[in-house]
Amino acid sequence: MKIESALKMIKKGDQTGYLFLMEETEGFLRKIHNRYLKSVLDFDEWKSEALDVLMRSVDKYKNNFDSKFTTYYFSALQHKAMDLLRKTYSKKEQNRRQHLSLDKLAIDGFDPIDQSWNEAQSKIDFEDAISQVDFHNCKQESIAVKHLFGDAELAEEIEKGIKSHSLDYRQKRLINDIYKHFYGLKNDDDSAA
Repeated sequence: MKIESALKMIKKGDQTGYLFLMEETEGFLRKIHNRYLKSVLDFDEWKSEALDVLMRSVDKYKNNFDSKFTTYYFSALQHKAMDLLRKTYSKKEQNRRQHLSLDKLAIDGFDPIDQSWNEAQSKIDFEDAISQVDFHNCKQESIAVKHLFGDAELAEEIEKGIKSHSLDYRQKRLINDIYKHFYGLKNDDDSAA
């Protein structure tokens, strides 16, 4: 069956022409999906959107156009892909730019009166956040962070089994970076790292 025959079938009311057109153009659908929409949309969802575009294209296409139906349909598909991409980025942008209330900021350590962050509250919030992080895949980082925040059992383990100077460079560097960034301090071992 040819594309023109499928279009005639659809115009006469035979819906099987849509299936033929979808099968004929699936390679192009995959190409557009892989190029533009792979990280945004599943292929099945894209196929559903493409069916909608196909139905609209069949309704709007007239044989007296200078282009073939596939050219008309492929152009409509590319426009739909760009619209979906813009819509996705627009949603991400809206979420990213979401405004916070001053009350929420005050709870999180921001002082709306003098427009500055409450350092003590920020440190407490940071310590709470770090304590909830799961470091199961990063043993060295886990040891460094626990050492930094005074995990008593870990401190004893480090003192018994590992001397402070024998911590590997990566752990010392992580401890020092955290001290510098969040506390504006240098660790006692900073000169050793």
